[in-house]
Amino acid sequence: MKLSFEQHLPASPEAVWPFITDPDRMNLWSLAMIQRLASGDGGAPGGVGELRRVTVRSLGSVVRFDEVIEHANPGRRLVYRVVAGLPVRYHRGEITLAPTETGTLLRWDVEYAFSLPGLSIGAQAVLGPQLKSSLAGLARVCEDAPPASYQRSGWYDDSDDDPRVWEDAERILVEQRAIADRLEAANDRKQWFARVYEYVTETQIAYCRTGRTTHRGWVMRLIPRFHDYYIDNLRRFTGETEGPAEHHWHGAFGAMERGHPHLRSPGELFAHGLLLGIRAHVEQDLPRALADVYLSHYAHRCCYGRLRADYLLMNSIFRYSADRLLERVPRAYLPPLAWMLGPMVPPEARDALMARRFYDMATARRVAFERGGALARERVTCKKPHSPQLEATG
Repeated sequence: MKLSFEQHLPASPEAVWPFITDPDRMNLWSLAMIQRLASGDGGAPGGVGELRRVTVRSLGSVVRFDEVIEHANPGRRLVYRVVAGLPVRYHRGEITLAPTETGTLLRWDVEYAFSLPGLSIGAQAVLGPQLKSSLAGLARVCEDAPPASYQRSGWYDDSDDDPRVWEDAERILVEQRAIADRLEAANDRKQWFARVYEYVTETQIAYCRTGRTTHRGWVMRLIPRFHDYYIDNLRRFTGETEGPAEHHWHGAFGAMERGHPHLRSPGELFAHGLLLGIRAHVEQDLPRALADVYLSHYAHRCCYGRLRADYLLMNSIFRYSADRLLERVPRAYLPPLAWMLGPMVPPEARDALMARRFYDMATARRVAFERGGALARERVTCKKPHSPQLEATG
């Protein structure tokens, strides 16, 4: 579903921009309340990667959801996406500002798809009048506002600067597939994490190939980095490399192989081992990989927070990869409801059930991203006293 609104504003696009990006000014006209949770690139309001919380009050109820700024061209265009808090499959807002003889023509397009059709119709009934009323308020508060100046980002996608970033990612995918195949042939229970890891990497590469990520070079560089942590620990655990595996991977691989003394059913053993592998990757390896790649390749050109948008918008990769894994898992490993109701339940509802009963992947990944930024700041602080790019991350 798509909603479109236009509003003439009695101020220049440069003057209007702070009123659609700065929560303090947005709350002067918007019926929804806006709170900035974390800064994006540059630290100023409206930077790419900025995370905001929106609170909507209507019909006696309160709805809160989080959105991230995906693209920003100060004074011209702002694109944001909802990443948490609403049962939506897709939600994208785009605001464009065009200069006119008497000010600015603002156009606001909102595209969304809820998991249940009835919710889309209900959202239109609430959202439409609220946005119209809010835009009328914007016209009043920005009248004759002075223009502001902005530092425009010099970012460009660097994925084609070095073809090795693509070659390395594809090489890792081949290696991960071979590992999963080898473990499967040996009937080794470590196969399940290895297989879902392969699916995640394959889908990340596909997202980059099809333009679903902005910073493709960054995603491609992450793939071999967190794979290095995984494969090094796997080789240490199996004795292919000298030295002990790190604690989190030793526990995960051990659980995959030996199970748990209080768990008996194949399904419980499968879920327990897979969970510890996911936690080892997301909670321990991922923050380190994020810090490594940022400091090695991007700290000189953008703030860490800029990368938050692409990171959060890749959440669907893990649902897709999990669904692919479940197609391979023996039915005896799954609770009856998992295979009886799986195709009938909307993906968003399955995500909610997974978060409550198995693992809240979306929340864990958000925590991992912020931990990656903290690790990067710690490492820089040890070397030099001041880093504007890292400080402006919220």
